[in-house]
Amino acid sequence: MAIFDEFQAEVARWRDARDEYTRKSSMFIIDFANSFREYIGSPEQYMDRLIGRALSHVQPVKATADENGNYSFHVANSVGEWLAKDETGYWVTGLQLAIIDPPNTSRMIYFWYLVRFVIREDICEMFIGFKDQKFSFAFDDAEKQGAAFDFMASLVHDTLTLPPWETSKKAPIGFVPPGST
Repeated sequence: MAIFDEFQAEVARWRDARDEYTRKSSMFIIDFANSFREYIGSPEQYMDRLIGRALSHVQPVKATADENGNYSFHVANSVGEWLAKDETGYWVTGLQLAIIDPPNTSRMIYFWYLVRFVIREDICEMFIGFKDQKFSFAFDDAEKQGAAFDFMASLVHDTLTLPPWETSKKAPIGFVPPGST
């Protein structure tokens, strides 16, 4: 077998492994979002009247950094848009938490979490927020993700207890107060 033929076989194996890793990572972040939703006791979906469809209260979103390192978050149109790799090989994504304010209205408050993660073998190493709080756990063990969920919930509590004049400060999560969207 020629060296070039070996390269082609190696490329095929590498491509299959990369595609499987991407699939595994995509499924992981969906499961992670659903597990967080269950952890906080959120209903599964709400009706977004602007786009006319049901959305999950907790869902993966696209996280994009500008040239200054400031992130913006956008609802993704496909799974492929949720995940992008940074220069260290970590996946970069966001999680959006939508809370209806007050209940039974169409007014929403959104919180966004910056999430960076890598799965090595069966261990997920994850950073949450802009201050890079680090967590490690078996990627398929929702119970071991509890520390990350506790941290995420505390960020919302901490943000909602800030005086209104301080909510515009750069916080460890994104926050859009009512009336500003």
